[in-house]
Amino acid sequence: MSGSRSTQSGLWAALAFAVAAGGAAAPIALHPLLPLVDLPNHIARLHIAGTGGAGPLADYYTYRLAPKPNAAADLLWALTGRWGDPVHFVRATLVAYAVALVGGTMVLARVAWGRWSPWPAASALVVYSGAFFWGFHNFVLSVPGAVLGLALWLATERWRTRWRVALFVPVALALYGMHFFGFAALAIGAFGREVQRLAGGETGWRQTASLALPFLGPTVWTAVQSLDGPPSSAGAQSLFGGWSERLEVLRAPVLSAPAEAVPAISSAGDAALALFAGALLLAVRRRGLRLTFAPALKGPVIALAVVALAMPFWLNGVAMTHLRLPAVLAAVLFAATEWRGLTRGHAALLAAAVAGVLTARAVSLDRYASAYDADLADLTAVLAELPEGARLLPLRAPGQEPDRRLWHVAAVAVWQRQAFVPTLFQGVDALDVRTRWEDRADPATYPTEIDDALNPGAISRVFIRNWPAKFTHVLTLDRGAEGIEAGPVRLLSGAGRFTLYAVVR
Repeated sequence: MSGSRSTQSGLWAALAFAVAAGGAAAPIALHPLLPLVDLPNHIARLHIAGTGGAGPLADYYTYRLAPKPNAAADLLWALTGRWGDPVHFVRATLVAYAVALVGGTMVLARVAWGRWSPWPAASALVVYSGAFFWGFHNFVLSVPGAVLGLALWLATERWRTRWRVALFVPVALALYGMHFFGFAALAIGAFGREVQRLAGGETGWRQTASLALPFLGPTVWTAVQSLDGPPSSAGAQSLFGGWSERLEVLRAPVLSAPAEAVPAISSAGDAALALFAGALLLAVRRRGLRLTFAPALKGPVIALAVVALAMPFWLNGVAMTHLRLPAVLAAVLFAATEWRGLTRGHAALLAAAVAGVLTARAVSLDRYASAYDADLADLTAVLAELPEGARLLPLRAPGQEPDRRLWHVAAVAVWQRQAFVPTLFQGVDALDVRTRWEDRADPATYPTEIDDALNPGAISRVFIRNWPAKFTHVLTLDRGAEGIEAGPVRLLSGAGRFTLYAVVR
């Protein structure tokens, strides 16, 4: 009878995985380029890597795949022989991320509970996390690796310490190469588990200290690079942030700007958060319908929660660091919990609620992406007038910076027209601007306002000073941005909200 129940549970789990992972991945697969803030910059970097040092871009940029803890996409791009074009490659990796996050969470639950369960498939609700909407491509690709790494850590607890250390040295190094915060999530989860085992008398200090060895090398390397390495072009700012950033941590598993500006996405995200928060509240019940926690995951959950709440808003020049770990914590929480007292009626209602919220999230993302597709079609039409190898300055109309969807959309010109764009990320990735052009580039958060560009006294960033001598073309990103015509420019083309000008010297 027990074997029959186990088989039935496995079948329900397989069905839940197929529906949840497929539902989360569908809107990603349907659109070539999603409206994720940083994503165009990441695609542009991969395109530059794929040119092999040839063409107009070689005069502007250098690309070198070096040991940096932020290279998940670059490593996959290289390992696959730079398969396809970067746009389709990035879409494929994001589809794989959605499927792997749900699957990895279910594997972690299988290790923690000793059986398959459909409930962890609800982790599909956190596929569209705050880090996802910001387009933190390398990080989100590392999240399933961190979850699966924690599953492997639990599964090997009965191994001899030296064999676990030997196994996790390459695992930790691989995850570190994908993204530092993916590596950090695994290290924090493993630390939480080992502290839990030490407190319970299951292990000793010597064994616990030995198990820290796989994480020691990357941690020391990061510290040395931070203290003795050259300064990052992004700066070295660290800032904890205020109450608004702490509240953002709580919403980060399901939502963050810019998606908050879209009512449908915001409502669906809040519904997902409310559903999971309501489920967690049932964990305090001692009888009846309730959630229970897997003993082996209590330490990792506590450790990840403490560090996630303490994570700064800015850390050593990297922004939005407080949005990273909550995505991993949410997945681990789905794996760490299991329902008790669940009748067939309860199960049907729970499945319907999860499916309904997941459908709402997928549909709202699909509509959001469809509007972005229309904008990209206009941008492509405008860029047809841009000569290859041009130096393109993106500018915004006054008051338009909050529309974060378009902060880095000018990077489309990199792979469509082999153009130089000043706001590509540098230093922290494998991409750098050649010395000759450094005064024309800045890993800026968003394009400069037109009024500031036309007012030399208002210009604070070096790259835009004397811009008519530095750039050959200007792209305005907003309707009503005709104020640039007061400057030394000539209209070339316009479509939708985009207008292209040639700089007249």
